[in-house]
Amino acid sequence: MKLKFLFLVLGCLIMSGCGKNVAIIEINNNLSFEYGTDIYLHDLINITDGQITNDGLIDYKDVGSLTVNIDYMDIKKHKDSIQVNINLVDTIAPILNTSTNFYTTIGNEPDICKSSFYGDIADRNLTCLITGDYDVNELGTYNLKISIIDDSNNQTEKDIKLHVVEEISKSNNNTDIIEDNLEDMISKYKTDETMIGIDVSTFQGNINWQQVKDSGVEFAMIRIGYGHTVNGIMLDNYAIQNITEAQKVGIKVGGYFYSYATELWEAEEQANFIVNALKGIKLDLPIAFDYEDWAKFNTYNINFYDINQVAKKFMTILENNGFQSMIYGSKYYLNNVWNTNDYPTWLAHYTYETNYDKDYYIWQFTNTGIVPGINGYVDLDILYLE
Repeated sequence: MKLKFLFLVLGCLIMSGCGKNVAIIEINNNLSFEYGTDIYLHDLINITDGQITNDGLIDYKDVGSLTVNIDYMDIKKHKDSIQVNINLVDTIAPILNTSTNFYTTIGNEPDICKSSFYGDIADRNLTCLITGDYDVNELGTYNLKISIIDDSNNQTEKDIKLHVVEEISKSNNNTDIIEDNLEDMISKYKTDETMIGIDVSTFQGNINWQQVKDSGVEFAMIRIGYGHTVNGIMLDNYAIQNITEAQKVGIKVGGYFYSYATELWEAEEQANFIVNALKGIKLDLPIAFDYEDWAKFNTYNINFYDINQVAKKFMTILENNGFQSMIYGSKYYLNNVWNTNDYPTWLAHYTYETNYDKDYYIWQFTNTGIVPGINGYVDLDILYLE
């Protein structure tokens, strides 16, 4: 049964029709939410003869109880507020992405936890346990288990094998590279509903954009910069040159920023850096938030909710300054980490036929493209026209 609170506006007793300026607030049942959920103030109450004046997303940090202040105004424009208690719970198990086989040379203790990617929607300091017996001083294969446990006692585990060997062989490394010629890819993927493109950075050096255009490239995603590094935020050496010359020959241009941000202030600085760097430049396509620093994620004391807030901060600032924005990610991280459904997706999945089952705007399908006008390999992309 919903709790009802009648709030009589100030001055009711001296005004006619007192009942007409009473706001009726009903606090909704079951104010327990899964951590990581987008919760709005209007999710907490129903209001009759009035309206919430500070409606928006609720900002929260940790699992547990939270008191939320809701400001409202009744039909007579009288203002008041109410406090509502909600509860944030974590019932989702951590994510674990790790190899099945680990190798170490005799006498050397492996750091299996450090070599694995894991994270959680809520907890920032997960417990990583390796169970099973092994002896690094004895050659052999040992059956072990890696377990990731969060503070709510949700657990993810995987069976692994530790191989203690005399030396780690490099003979199994696959050095064969399949090159994707642009002409073949155009024949395979170009339709009335697609555009064929590339994404480039300083690593491609000087690009002959007229030759790139003549070869059939219709759009380019250009790295604008990267950071924060020890030197701060860095502009890509070829960013402005690439944008200007690509647009000059009629190639549609978007961009991306390779971010190491783990805190909101970093995302804010990076987005503002882009706004200032591109002052006077109009892009045809979105600017992507490109975060790929997953190898160190376990050491950053952040959770998946945090990194999503960082990405949304970055993209919101760009949108507020007249740019379109989007999220970039591989299939695995788009499925398991990112929750940015309000923005377009740039999918990285190196295959000729992706089975990614969510919406995506651009698909980066290879990093070994061969394009006239560019020395060396370049990423190839498909943009799907709306």
